[in-house]
Amino acid sequence: MVEPLDNYSPGSWYSLDDEAGRLTLQLPMEATPLGGGASIDAAIHPWIKRDLPTATDWVLQTDLELTSVQFGEFITGLMVEVEHNGSRSRYAFGYQDGEELAVAQIGPTGTTGTLFSTPYSEADNVTLRIRREDDVLFFDWQPDVQSVWENLYEFDLGAGATTLDGGVFAATEELLGLRVSFDYLMLIDPNSTSQ
Repeated sequence: MVEPLDNYSPGSWYSLDDEAGRLTLQLPMEATPLGGGASIDAAIHPWIKRDLPTATDWVLQTDLELTSVQFGEFITGLMVEVEHNGSRSRYAFGYQDGEELAVAQIGPTGTTGTLFSTPYSEADNVTLRIRREDDVLFFDWQPDVQSVWENLYEFDLGAGATTLDGGVFAATEELLGLRVSFDYLMLIDPNSTSQ
């Protein structure tokens, strides 16, 4: 639930003009939780997504910067939706609470749980990627400007899993305004690049 910024944007909005060359995502001073609804489709946080290859390998990558509050209960970064045995789940990877990088799972009933977290508060920006290799999701980050990727967490989806959508998102668990800007969102065919 996100709309383009215009003269009246009381809810969550995005803009390609607010910061030159970047996608800015603004959440109002309200709670927009990652899960907690009656189902996975009841989530109210903004998520700008695109289709992903359903069964082949891919890499979804972004660089984000917090441009407002850096502490509080929030998470922002990348999210992908996966279907397995007729049931959908989402996996979020991002900058959480201004203190850590985290991987969270949103189940079919809207329940959320943290699968992994590690301390991080060195900067307001971070470069992240989720990559699919066979039936495994890898959650990687780039800790320095030398373009060296570091794997933080792996999740085995199980045979026959289908990836559906992926993109950038932001969510808050409390009354908290949040502004984040994304330099890019890139979908990569790993068979056409070098790591």
